[in-house]
Amino acid sequence: MKRSLLATLMVFASIGMYANTNTQSTTNRTALSTPVTSTVVTPDFFYFIRPLGQTIPGARLASFLLSVPGPGERDIVESVDWDFGDGTPPALNTLLVNHAYYQPGTYDVTMTVHYVTGETFVIVKPVTITF
Repeated sequence: MKRSLLATLMVFASIGMYANTNTQSTTNRTALSTPVTSTVVTPDFFYFIRPLGQTIPGARLASFLLSVPGPGERDIVESVDWDFGDGTPPALNTLLVNHAYYQPGTYDVTMTVHYVTGETFVIVKPVTITF
């Protein structure tokens, strides 16, 4: 009994991370259970900006990091790509990345997250660099 209960709980836990069901009511008050197609919560990213160092005065180093709402979400991230908005080549397949900016301005930073479920999210944020 204990083993079957544990196995059942593990099945429900794994289903909860990847799938969801929605109960809808019809006009005759019967409930229908239908799967929800989008099962992954939209990710986000945050960043820190600091001076690059004494070797290049005025330049700024920005650190960008993927942020997901749940601990299981990071396990289903397949890849994360970053475009820094300044014309430099993108950084591919990395959750955390550092990037140097050499000119002040506002740059549209784009993070593209690919999940193993096949879903893709594109998040764009303006990042302002001041010297």
